[in-house]
Amino acid sequence: MNSGKLALGIVAAAAAGAILGLLFAPAKGKVLRRKIRSMSTKEMDDLKEKYSDLAESISKKYDKIKDDLNNLTHKTMQESTEKMKAAQSN
Repeated sequence: MNSGKLALGIVAAAAAGAILGLLFAPAKGKVLRRKIRSMSTKEMDDLKEKYSDLAESISKKYDKIKDDLNNLTHKTMQESTEKMKAAQSN
C-alpha cells in the first residue's frame, strides 16, 4: 500500500513540475493554456489509472483476508465442536 501512495505522489509531483515549467517558459497565453490542458488531462488519466489499480489491489487483499478469517472461524468451530463431543463422551 505504501508503494501505491508513493507512485501517486510521484505522478502528482511530476504533473505539478511540468505545469510550473510551462508557466515559467516563454510562450503565448493561448499556446500555454493548451499545453497545460493537454498535460493535465494526461496526468489526470494517469492518476485515475493508478488509483484504480490501488483500489483493486486493496479490494483483492481485503477479500483474501475475509476468506482467510472465514476459513479460520469455520475450522475453529469444527475443532470446538469435536472437543465438546469428546468431553461429553468421557
